[in-house]
Amino acid sequence: MAEATGAGSYPVPIDGAYPVQYVGGYPVFAAAPVDEDYAARIEAAVSPLPTGPPVEGPLPEPPVLTPPAVPAAVPDGGTDPALQSHRKGVVVMNLEASLKEAMNIEGAMGIAVIDYNSGMPLGTLTSVNDLDLDVVAAGTTDFVRAKMRTLELMRLDEPIEDILVTLVSQYHLIRPLTSRNGKGLFLYLMLDKARGNLALARHRLTRIEREIEV
Repeated sequence: MAEATGAGSYPVPIDGAYPVQYVGGYPVFAAAPVDEDYAARIEAAVSPLPTGPPVEGPLPEPPVLTPPAVPAAVPDGGTDPALQSHRKGVVVMNLEASLKEAMNIEGAMGIAVIDYNSGMPLGTLTSVNDLDLDVVAAGTTDFVRAKMRTLELMRLDEPIEDILVTLVSQYHLIRPLTSRNGKGLFLYLMLDKARGNLALARHRLTRIEREIEV
Protein backbone atom coordinates (compact mmCIF):
# COMPACT_ATOMS: atom_id res chain seq x y z
CA MET A 1 0.00 0.00 0.00
CA ALA A 2 1.39 3.36 -1.02
CA GLU A 3 1.65 6.11 1.52
CA ALA A 4 1.25 9.84 1.06
CA THR A 5 4.22 12.05 1.66
CA GLY A 6 4.35 14.72 4.29
CA ALA A 7 2.90 18.21 4.17
CA GLY A 8 3.85 20.25 1.18
CA SER A 9 5.02 17.24 -0.81
CA TYR A 10 3.86 16.35 -4.29
CA PRO A 11 0.68 14.27 -4.46
CA VAL A 12 1.05 10.54 -4.92
CA PRO A 13 -1.64 7.93 -5.65
CA ILE A 14 -3.01 5.94 -2.76
CA ASP A 15 -4.22 2.50 -3.84
CA GLY A 16 -5.35 3.88 -7.21
CA ALA A 17 -7.32 6.76 -5.65
CA TYR A 18 -6.98 10.38 -6.67
CA PRO A 19 -3.62 12.04 -5.92
CA VAL A 20 -3.45 13.48 -2.46
CA GLN A 21 -1.12 15.74 -0.48
CA TYR A 22 -1.08 16.77 3.14
CA VAL A 23 -1.56 20.36 4.15
CA GLY A 24 -1.34 21.13 7.82
CA GLY A 25 -1.51 17.46 8.56
CA TYR A 26 -4.77 16.98 6.68
CA PRO A 27 -5.07 15.14 3.34
CA VAL A 28 -6.21 17.31 0.44
CA PHE A 29 -7.37 15.50 -2.69
CA ALA A 30 -6.64 17.02 -6.06
CA ALA A 31 -9.24 17.34 -8.82
CA ALA A 32 -10.11 14.14 -10.63
CA PRO A 33 -8.09 13.56 -13.78
CA VAL A 34 -9.88 14.47 -17.02
CA ASP A 35 -10.57 11.71 -19.51
CA GLU A 36 -10.04 13.62 -22.75
CA ASP A 37 -11.65 10.94 -24.94
CA TYR A 38 -14.76 10.84 -22.73
CA ALA A 39 -14.96 14.62 -22.66
CA ALA A 40 -14.76 14.75 -26.46
CA ARG A 41 -17.64 12.30 -26.79
CA ILE A 42 -19.80 14.31 -24.36
CA GLU A 43 -19.09 17.53 -26.25
CA ALA A 44 -20.06 15.90 -29.55
CA ALA A 45 -23.31 14.59 -28.03
CA VAL A 46 -24.50 17.96 -26.68
CA SER A 47 -23.22 20.20 -29.48
CA PRO A 48 -25.99 22.25 -31.12
CA LEU A 49 -27.41 21.18 -34.47
CA PRO A 50 -25.82 22.89 -37.46
CA THR A 51 -27.63 25.97 -38.62
CA GLY A 52 -27.71 27.63 -41.99
CA PRO A 53 -26.26 31.00 -42.83
CA PRO A 54 -27.95 33.99 -41.19
CA VAL A 55 -30.95 35.38 -43.03
CA GLU A 56 -30.27 38.77 -44.49
CA GLY A 57 -32.89 41.45 -44.93
CA PRO A 58 -36.32 41.82 -43.24
CA LEU A 59 -38.20 38.77 -41.99
CA PRO A 60 -41.14 37.62 -44.16
CA GLU A 61 -44.58 38.93 -43.21
CA PRO A 62 -46.83 36.45 -41.35
CA PRO A 63 -49.82 35.11 -43.32
CA VAL A 64 -53.00 37.18 -43.09
CA LEU A 65 -56.12 35.24 -42.10
CA THR A 66 -59.27 36.51 -43.83
CA PRO A 67 -62.80 35.76 -42.58
CA PRO A 68 -65.21 33.88 -44.85
CA ALA A 69 -67.00 35.99 -47.42
CA VAL A 70 -70.36 37.46 -46.41
CA PRO A 71 -73.14 37.74 -49.03
CA ALA A 72 -73.30 41.25 -50.43
CA ALA A 73 -76.22 43.43 -49.42
CA VAL A 74 -78.84 44.39 -52.00
CA PRO A 75 -81.24 47.37 -51.96
CA ASP A 76 -84.27 45.38 -50.76
CA GLY A 77 -82.49 44.54 -47.51
CA GLY A 78 -81.93 40.88 -48.38
CA THR A 79 -78.80 39.19 -49.65
CA ASP A 80 -77.26 38.56 -53.03
CA PRO A 81 -79.95 36.69 -55.06
CA ALA A 82 -77.42 34.00 -55.95
CA LEU A 83 -76.66 33.28 -52.28
CA GLN A 84 -78.42 32.15 -49.14
CA SER A 85 -77.17 32.59 -45.57
CA HIS A 86 -77.67 30.59 -42.37
CA ARG A 87 -78.82 32.36 -39.24
CA LYS A 88 -79.11 30.43 -35.96
CA GLY A 89 -79.51 27.18 -37.83
CA VAL A 90 -82.37 28.45 -40.04
CA VAL A 91 -81.96 29.00 -43.77
CA VAL A 92 -82.68 32.62 -44.66
CA MET A 93 -83.89 33.36 -48.19
CA ASN A 94 -84.20 36.78 -49.74
CA LEU A 95 -87.36 38.03 -51.37
CA GLU A 96 -86.54 36.93 -54.92
CA ALA A 97 -85.47 33.45 -53.84
CA SER A 98 -88.63 33.07 -51.75
CA LEU A 99 -90.88 33.97 -54.69
CA LYS A 100 -89.11 31.43 -56.90
CA GLU A 101 -89.40 28.78 -54.20
CA ALA A 102 -93.14 29.42 -53.92
CA MET A 103 -93.60 29.08 -57.69
CA ASN A 104 -92.01 25.64 -57.45
CA ILE A 105 -95.04 24.45 -55.48
CA GLU A 106 -97.03 22.07 -57.65
CA GLY A 107 -99.95 23.94 -59.23
CA ALA A 108 -98.74 27.44 -58.26
CA MET A 109 -100.16 30.13 -60.56
CA GLY A 110 -98.91 33.25 -58.82
CA ILE A 111 -97.28 34.48 -55.62
CA ALA A 112 -97.01 37.94 -54.07
CA VAL A 113 -95.58 39.51 -50.92
CA ILE A 114 -97.97 42.33 -50.00
CA ASP A 115 -97.72 45.23 -47.57
CA TYR A 116 -100.81 45.23 -45.35
CA ASN A 117 -100.63 48.98 -44.66
CA SER A 118 -100.30 50.25 -48.25
CA GLY A 119 -101.83 47.40 -50.23
CA MET A 120 -98.82 47.43 -52.55
CA PRO A 121 -96.86 44.29 -53.45
CA LEU A 122 -93.16 44.17 -52.54
CA GLY A 123 -92.61 41.42 -55.09
CA THR A 124 -94.67 39.27 -57.43
CA LEU A 125 -94.17 36.26 -59.68
CA THR A 126 -96.73 34.53 -61.90
CA SER A 127 -97.02 31.92 -64.63
CA VAL A 128 -100.29 33.36 -66.00
CA ASN A 129 -99.87 36.03 -68.67
CA ASP A 130 -103.04 38.04 -68.03
CA LEU A 131 -102.86 37.96 -64.23
CA ASP A 132 -102.33 41.43 -62.73
CA LEU A 133 -101.07 40.79 -59.21
CA ASP A 134 -100.97 44.54 -58.43
CA VAL A 135 -104.77 44.63 -58.66
CA VAL A 136 -105.01 41.36 -56.74
CA ALA A 137 -102.78 42.81 -53.99
CA ALA A 138 -105.00 45.86 -53.46
CA GLY A 139 -108.21 43.80 -53.33
CA THR A 140 -106.73 41.14 -51.07
CA THR A 141 -105.47 43.78 -48.64
CA ASP A 142 -109.02 45.11 -48.19
CA PHE A 143 -110.18 41.54 -47.59
CA VAL A 144 -107.49 40.91 -44.92
CA ARG A 145 -108.23 44.20 -43.19
CA ALA A 146 -111.94 43.36 -43.02
CA LYS A 147 -111.17 39.95 -41.55
CA MET A 148 -108.87 41.45 -38.91
CA ARG A 149 -111.55 44.01 -37.93
CA THR A 150 -114.02 41.15 -37.59
CA LEU A 151 -111.67 39.30 -35.24
CA GLU A 152 -111.31 42.44 -33.13
CA LEU A 153 -115.09 42.75 -32.85
CA MET A 154 -115.23 39.11 -31.80
CA ARG A 155 -112.53 39.87 -29.20
CA LEU A 156 -110.37 37.04 -30.47
CA ASP A 157 -106.85 37.97 -29.47
CA GLU A 158 -105.20 35.37 -31.67
CA PRO A 159 -102.91 35.84 -34.70
CA ILE A 160 -104.05 34.64 -38.10
CA GLU A 161 -102.02 31.64 -39.30
CA ASP A 162 -103.54 31.62 -42.78
CA ILE A 163 -106.72 32.39 -44.71
CA LEU A 164 -108.03 30.01 -47.36
CA VAL A 165 -110.35 31.05 -50.16
CA THR A 166 -111.72 28.08 -52.15
CA LEU A 167 -113.00 28.66 -55.68
CA VAL A 168 -114.29 26.12 -58.19
CA SER A 169 -110.90 25.81 -59.91
CA GLN A 170 -108.46 27.54 -57.57
CA TYR A 171 -107.21 27.85 -54.02
CA HIS A 172 -106.11 31.25 -52.73
CA LEU A 173 -103.83 31.02 -49.68
CA ILE A 174 -103.03 34.09 -47.55
CA ARG A 175 -100.38 33.78 -44.85
CA PRO A 176 -99.11 36.73 -42.73
CA LEU A 177 -95.37 36.92 -42.05
CA THR A 178 -94.45 36.42 -38.40
CA SER A 179 -90.74 37.34 -38.49
CA ARG A 180 -89.53 40.59 -36.91
CA ASN A 181 -88.80 42.16 -40.29
CA GLY A 182 -92.01 40.81 -41.83
CA LYS A 183 -94.55 42.50 -39.58
CA GLY A 184 -97.35 44.01 -41.66
CA LEU A 185 -96.63 41.78 -44.68
CA PHE A 186 -98.39 38.69 -45.96
CA LEU A 187 -97.92 36.04 -48.65
CA TYR A 188 -100.59 35.50 -51.27
CA LEU A 189 -100.49 32.24 -53.24
CA MET A 190 -102.80 31.27 -56.10
CA LEU A 191 -103.00 27.51 -56.64
CA ASP A 192 -104.56 25.50 -59.48
CA LYS A 193 -107.05 23.19 -57.78
CA ALA A 194 -106.69 20.42 -60.36
CA ARG A 195 -102.88 20.27 -60.27
CA GLY A 196 -102.06 21.38 -56.74
CA ASN A 197 -102.12 19.63 -53.38
CA LEU A 198 -103.58 21.93 -50.74
CA ALA A 199 -101.97 20.25 -47.73
CA LEU A 200 -98.53 20.19 -49.35
CA ALA A 201 -98.91 23.79 -50.55
CA ARG A 202 -99.77 25.00 -47.03
CA HIS A 203 -96.81 23.11 -45.59
CA ARG A 204 -94.34 24.58 -48.09
CA LEU A 205 -95.79 28.09 -47.80
CA THR A 206 -95.37 27.89 -44.02
CA ARG A 207 -91.70 26.97 -44.44
CA ILE A 208 -91.16 29.81 -46.93
CA GLU A 209 -92.83 32.27 -44.53
CA ARG A 210 -90.40 31.28 -41.78
CA GLU A 211 -87.33 31.55 -43.99
CA ILE A 212 -88.07 34.70 -45.99
CA GLU A 213 -85.97 37.81 -45.30
CA VAL A 214 -87.35 41.18 -46.48
